[in-house]
Amino acid sequence: ATHSVRADVERVRQGQYERGGEGILNGHVTHALERFECSADGSDRLQQLTEHGMLSARAQRSLVRVARTIADIRGAEQMDAPDVTRARMLMGTAIGGADDSA
Repeated sequence: ATHSVRADVERVRQGQYERGGEGILNGHVTHALERFECSADGSDRLQQLTEHGMLSARAQRSLVRVARTIADIRGAEQMDAPDVTRARMLMGTAIGGADDSA
C-alpha cells in the first residue's frame, strides 16, 4: 500500500512540475487562479463562496491550490465543483469552517 501511495504522489508531483513549467508545485504558485484551469461549475462554486464572504483573496488562492491538487490526484485536466467543495471541507477552519451551505 505504501508503494502505491508513493507512486501516486510521484505521478501527481510530476504533473505539477510539468504544468508549472519551472518546476513549481501547486503550493508554490503565486497566481493560482490564472494558472489553473477550472470547469464552469468549479468557477461557479468559487464565485459563490467569494460572493457570500466566505473566502478572502488569500483563502481563495489556498483553496484553489488544494482543489487543483485534488484534481491532479483524480488525473483531471480541470478542477470542478466537487474538487472545490472537497478542498473547502479539507481546509475547514482555515477558511471559516466546513459548513457547505453556500
